[in-house]
Amino acid sequence: MALYNTTNIKELPELEEIVNGNYIIVENEEGTHILDFRNFVVGPENVLSNYPRHFEVYLEGTNAIKVANGTKSGNTVFNSELSNIKVHDINIIPTNIPASSMSWCALLSYVQNPGFPTDPSPYTYTLTISSNTNSVGSAVFNAKVLKYF
Repeated sequence: MALYNTTNIKELPELEEIVNGNYIIVENEEGTHILDFRNFVVGPENVLSNYPRHFEVYLEGTNAIKVANGTKSGNTVFNSELSNIKVHDINIIPTNIPASSMSWCALLSYVQNPGFPTDPSPYTYTLTISSNTNSVGSAVFNAKVLKYF
């Protein structure tokens, strides 16, 4: 006996919310199935392209920005898939007394890496801390880069 019903799906009553114990109807190449709501997972790979994504990197330890004693600047590099990271996407944290006592500014530059096939992180950024006076002691700055796209 066929389980065919001529009811239009728009004629069915509407739920206010989906809760555990509910099922979702799924149609795929193999036929029509039900999926228990507790097994329903939504992630970045199966939603619209405007799902908020972000790039995040911590520049600390061996990647920290170091300004050597008696110098005015230091830098570090990081790679990203994004070409539009700006200096305002970076939080810079002085981590010692020489860094805290410096008057400094941050500069950011990048280059696109050539290559075939395309590198998944084709942009190399250089983050520079610069001051108009020499560092008194070795100054160390950590940084957190956070960019939503």
